[in-house]
Amino acid sequence: MKSDFGKTISSAIRYSAAPKRMLPFFIILLPYLALFLLLIDNAAIIIQAVITKNIGSLVSLMGFALGFVVIAVIIGLITLYLNTLVVENSKRYWQGSKERLLSEERKAVKGTYFNAFIATVAVIVISFIAGMIPFIGGILVIIIDLIFLTYLSACVLNKTNGLKESYAVFMNNKMETFVFWIVLAVITIIFVIIAFIPALIALFIAAGGPLVTALTTGAGFSAVFAAIKANLLIVVIGGTISAFLLSFVTIFDTAARTMYYLQVSKKKH
Repeated sequence: MKSDFGKTISSAIRYSAAPKRMLPFFIILLPYLALFLLLIDNAAIIIQAVITKNIGSLVSLMGFALGFVVIAVIIGLITLYLNTLVVENSKRYWQGSKERLLSEERKAVKGTYFNAFIATVAVIVISFIAGMIPFIGGILVIIIDLIFLTYLSACVLNKTNGLKESYAVFMNNKMETFVFWIVLAVITIIFVIIAFIPALIALFIAAGGPLVTALTTGAGFSAVFAAIKANLLIVVIGGTISAFLLSFVTIFDTAARTMYYLQVSKKKH
């Protein structure tokens, strides 16, 4: 094997756990929390609009959905840029260089964002189309994820066609890439579950009684939303903690892929 999985994962964890790196990702996750709280605050109105098929309220609901999509796209673009900084920054960390802030990598990643954006859109589109193919869609999506596992790292570090470079890395290291993909996926899923625990605990504390009643009796969930709304501060605290932990997960995934790429790529960085 060309790479050390243990060192890769442990280094990515240590790198990602730094609050100074987590902060920008945490900040851009806050709009999602705000939208969720807004949805909870207007849950009764939304449910009533759906039940009564109130055209005016449904149009407003569609406007809310459109606004969410716009915000999600904007946040996605910002996240992609931050991830290009993480690629360069985690490379320096892996190579033992003096630690730097993400903002100090702006000059190093200059000119790479467009390639990273085009490559990301291509991967999303290809995966979406492949996923729609009956019976084998899921398998094809996995294969695509394997082939393009390191595309972002290649885009940033080589300032070239990241898709082609990632494909070459996969073809030269098929079994190793597959094993690393499994290890990374399992660890990432565990971290995601841990990250959501504070939010789930907060939701259960806020609406435990009405929620249990709704699940066991099949009663309406209006009381659940009302209970959450009445205890919104608890949900805010739990959601904020989860957002902070999720920022770690985002950095970890990008850093681990980059550190793996540095070991298996034949090019010097």
